[in-house]
Amino acid sequence: MGLELREASPQEVGLYSPYVKKDPERRAQLSYAIGLYKTGELVGERVVEGGLNVPFVATWRVANTPLDFTVCKFIFDNRPELSYELQLRNDAFMEYLIDVILLYNQKQEIDFPISFYSKLFRIELSKLE
Repeated sequence: MGLELREASPQEVGLYSPYVKKDPERRAQLSYAIGLYKTGELVGERVVEGGLNVPFVATWRVANTPLDFTVCKFIFDNRPELSYELQLRNDAFMEYLIDVILLYNQKQEIDFPISFYSKLFRIELSKLE
């Protein structure tokens, strides 16, 4: 499973740039994160340490500006009873997509950070990943 990334236009990057953390490594991925966001879908696996990874499909409605809200829907293991939804602002979601890209670049895993799952499941999860 690979992550196909396309760059966004300079205008789109300029729109989101004020809302992204100032870290140069994160900013370098913003164009790709916007490109990923525009696809409206991500297929990956939640990495479970010491267990089997759990496949997921995440989908979301693409909105126009960083301050718009989007609803992200997750289905784990292709089982409707394991579906979850999360509403958040696009600028916050973009930060999570940057995390996805950084993790993929580092470990070739397509997954969200634990902080995203804490919000998705509405519980505090361990900071260990």
